[in-house]
Amino acid sequence: MNLDRIYTPGKLGRLELKNRWVMLAIHTGYADEDGSFSQRDMAFYKERAKGGAAAITLVGGVNEIGCQDRMHRLDDDRYNQGIKEVCRMIHQGDGKSNCKVFMQLFHAGRNNTAQCHNGALPLCPSKVPSPIYRTEPKEMTEADIEETIEAFAEAAKRCKICGVDGVEVSISAGYLLSQFLSPLVNLRNDRWGGDEKRRMAFPTAVLTAIRQAVGEDYTVIAKISGGDMLGGYDVPYMIDFINQLPKGTLDGVTVTGGWHEAPTPQISYHVAPGGFAYLAEEIKKGTGLPVIACNRINSGEAAAELLGRGIIDFVGAARPFLTDPAFAQKVRQGIPYNKCQGCNRGCIERVLKYKDVQCAFNPQTGREYLGVTAKRFEKVLVVGAGPVGLTAAKLLLEAGSQVIIVTEEKEIGGKLAIAAAPPGKQDMMAFRQYLAYEIEKAGGKVMTETAFSEELIKEEQPEHIYFAVGAEPRIFEIQGMKESGMVTACAEDVLRAGSVPEGIRSVVIVGGGTVGLETAEFLAVQEGAGLQITVLEMAEKAGKDLGGLKWIMMKSLKKLGVQVKTSAKVVRAEKGCLVVSEGEAESRYLCDMAIFAVGSAPRGDLGLKEKLEARGIGVTVLGDGARPSNIMEGLRTAYEAISGK
Repeated sequence: MNLDRIYTPGKLGRLELKNRWVMLAIHTGYADEDGSFSQRDMAFYKERAKGGAAAITLVGGVNEIGCQDRMHRLDDDRYNQGIKEVCRMIHQGDGKSNCKVFMQLFHAGRNNTAQCHNGALPLCPSKVPSPIYRTEPKEMTEADIEETIEAFAEAAKRCKICGVDGVEVSISAGYLLSQFLSPLVNLRNDRWGGDEKRRMAFPTAVLTAIRQAVGEDYTVIAKISGGDMLGGYDVPYMIDFINQLPKGTLDGVTVTGGWHEAPTPQISYHVAPGGFAYLAEEIKKGTGLPVIACNRINSGEAAAELLGRGIIDFVGAARPFLTDPAFAQKVRQGIPYNKCQGCNRGCIERVLKYKDVQCAFNPQTGREYLGVTAKRFEKVLVVGAGPVGLTAAKLLLEAGSQVIIVTEEKEIGGKLAIAAAPPGKQDMMAFRQYLAYEIEKAGGKVMTETAFSEELIKEEQPEHIYFAVGAEPRIFEIQGMKESGMVTACAEDVLRAGSVPEGIRSVVIVGGGTVGLETAEFLAVQEGAGLQITVLEMAEKAGKDLGGLKWIMMKSLKKLGVQVKTSAKVVRAEKGCLVVSEGEAESRYLCDMAIFAVGSAPRGDLGLKEKLEARGIGVTVLGDGARPSNIMEGLRTAYEAISGK
C-alpha cells in the first residue's frame, strides 16, 4: 500500500490542506441548548484535531427553522465567540497539526418535526412529507425563500469573520437545497420549480449569494448527492447544475451517495469500501472541479487506491474519526486503529431519533469532556478475552493498573470471530487486532488456554477481578425433538463451524432477532439454493433489534429465498418437520436441522463473588456476563464501570 498520495498537500481554492483526509460534518447533538458550541464539543474536536486530518468539517444551521435538535447555530452574533474558540482550538491541535476548519451550512428542510421548533412546521419546496420524519411541511413562500437565501449568505459571512477557513454548503442527503432539485419533492410551478432549470434556481441563488458575501478569495465548496437514488435526479443533472453556476462560485465538491431514504444502503457495512466514489469520479470529469469522495472510505487501503487512480482529489471520512480520533495519523504510521464497522448503531440511528452521537465500538466518543478518572489497581485480573474484556483491560491499563487477562480459549477475541462470519462483517476482526495492539503496547499480560482457578488467584494476588465471561446460548426443549432424529445446534455453533453438517437439506432457525437473521443470511450465501431456510419468530415482527438496518436485511433474505415467518410458535417436532402454531392454525415446515437463536443466559461471576469478596478481592461483572445485549451496550457498561462516568 503506497500512502504517498494520501499525505501530500492539496488545494481547494486558495486554501492549502496538508494531506488528503477531510473529516466530514457530523451532527453530534452536543451543542448547548441555545445552539452554541459546548465544552463537550470542544473536548470532542480537540481529540480529532490531533488525529492527522487536514481539515475538520463542523456543521451549523443557517437559521432556527433549518436546525435539527441540538444543532449548532450560525444566525446570531451571540454564537461568534464559540465559533472562534472551536476554530482556535482545532487550528492549534497538538501545536503542530495545521488542521483547517470547514463549516457546513445546513438547512434540514422537511427532514425535521414541529416538535423541534415549538410547533413551527418544517419548510419544504412543496407539501411533501419526509418518509423518515413524516411531518407535513409548510410550502415555502417567496418571503421564506428570500429569507433563507439571506440566512445562508449571512452564515457564510459570520464563518469567515470568526476564523473558519472555508464553508461547505449542504445540497445532499435529502435536505432543503437538494429537495429543490428533485421533481419528487419540488412540485412547484413558479420561478423556483416546474422544470429542470427552475428547480436549480434556489440552490443557485444560495450559492451565488454566499460567494458575493465572502468574496472570491474565500473557499466555498458544496456537498452534493450524486443523485437522490429515488428516481428524481441523477449524476448528469448534478453536473449540469454545477456547470450552470456563475464561474468561480465553487472551489470544490464533496460527493456522497443518495438521500437518506433511498432504497439503497448508503453508509452501512453493506456498502463496499469506497462504493460511491464513482459518483465523485463522474462529477470531477464533468465539471473539472476538485472532488472529495465519501461513503465508507474507512481504511488507508481504500483511500490510497482511489487517490492512486487519480479519480478523486480528497478523501472524506466522518465515522472513522468517531471510532478512532487518531484514525488518519495511525494509517500513516501503519499501526492498528479502531476501525469503523458501519453498524450505524451509535451514530446515524441515534441522530435520526434526536439523540447525541456515540460510537458502538468506542465508548469514549462524546465523553472526552469527562476526563479519565478510572481507579488504579496494583494488580487486576480480567477473566474473559472477548471485546468487553479486552476493552476493560485497555481502559484499566490506561489508568495505570497492572492487568492480567485470562481466557480458556486459544486466541483472544471471544465471539468476534463469530460476529465476523455474516456477509459484510469481516471488519470485526480489525477490532480484535486493534485491542490486541493497544494492550500489548500498554504492557498488559495475556494468558490464553488458561483456566481461572484458585491457584491463579493465589499466584497473582489481584486486588480486583473483572468477569467478562459472556453468556451461554439457550436451546429450549421441544416436544418430540429427540424422537424426530432432528439435528439441533445453536446459531453460534453454526457460525463458528461455517456450515451445516453434510446431508442437511432444510433448516429452521428458531428466533428472528439479529442473530437468527444473520445466521440465515450467512447460510443462504454459503450453502446456496441447495439449502431450504426458514426463520420462525414468535413476535409480530422480526429483526426489531436490527434498528435501521432491518430493511436491508429483510430485502437481502427475500432475494436469497429465505422464508421469514412471524407470530409463529414452535409446538412440537415430528419426523422431518417442525409443527408451528400460526394464530389458530398449525403449519409444518420441513426441517432436517433446528438452529436456535433464542437468546443467552449470563455466566455472571461463575458463582464466585461472595467467596472472593470475603477474601477482600473486589468483583465486577461486565457485558453479557451481567445482562446479554449488543456490543455497543456491553462496551458502554464496561467503560462506565471502570471510569465511573
